[in-house]
Amino acid sequence: MILFGEFSGLANGLQVWNKEHNITECLAFFKGVVEKEIVSKLPVVYVSRTNLGENPLDVNKLAFRLQGVAHVLCEPEEGVLLEGFSDVLDSNDARAGKIFVYYPSHNKKSRILNLTGSCQDADYLEDRAVNGVYNYMNSRMRKAIDTWDGVLTEKIHIENKKLLSNQNAIEEENNNIYDVFGEQLEKMEESNVKLSNEVQRLTAELQGLRMRYSDKEKSPVLYLGDEREFYTDEIKEIILDIMSEYKKNCREDSRRRHIISDLLESNEFKGLPDKRKEQLKNCVKGL
Repeated sequence: MILFGEFSGLANGLQVWNKEHNITECLAFFKGVVEKEIVSKLPVVYVSRTNLGENPLDVNKLAFRLQGVAHVLCEPEEGVLLEGFSDVLDSNDARAGKIFVYYPSHNKKSRILNLTGSCQDADYLEDRAVNGVYNYMNSRMRKAIDTWDGVLTEKIHIENKKLLSNQNAIEEENNNIYDVFGEQLEKMEESNVKLSNEVQRLTAELQGLRMRYSDKEKSPVLYLGDEREFYTDEIKEIILDIMSEYKKNCREDSRRRHIISDLLESNEFKGLPDKRKEQLKNCVKGL
């Protein structure tokens, strides 16, 4: 993103980007690098055209692979005459179709790559140039400011200096913020506890209603009145208990007995009133 937006800036007067540079536009820089009069911040890769006027590889692709890591220099279509360089560079025939790699360190010897020997195709030649540059760059010792961590650390350092320049005002502001935040946090915690308890209560109530009215195809025989239950299903259990006693007095095969029997079979009768009575008796005996 930095390179495509052209925010990478200049290195030795050349834009650091993902494209190749025309050597005629930076000939003085290239001569200074070759003669070791200029210390380049990045490796310099010079691609010379063949005797047929063609590049030995895809220069644009090479520049893209070396984006931000090296300057790639190429010749215009009509070629270029180099004067005042070494014998290899001064001779068009000697440099034709070759790649010259110059490193920032004068202790690192420059390299000349071509299509002779085992390097028989442009892709392999390109890989040799790319690998050579990356191996060198990966072996370099870097300053902290040259890495993202270093940049972020320096940014934090600058911001901290600005904050500390007015420490008293910041501390007072922070204290006010902490007080307000503490009050709001306490209110939110109280509200969360109340809401959580209400959610649990409503969930339990909903679960009970679902259990009561899970069968939607049936309509209730009776509707509850205003009488409040002392425990769950108290009214239902009392009605079922009354119906059970009444069934004993109904004549066999009568319509009433059939209806009461159907209702008793369709509703689970837990016998809660009798169980409550027994519990009360046990409690009274224990006193």
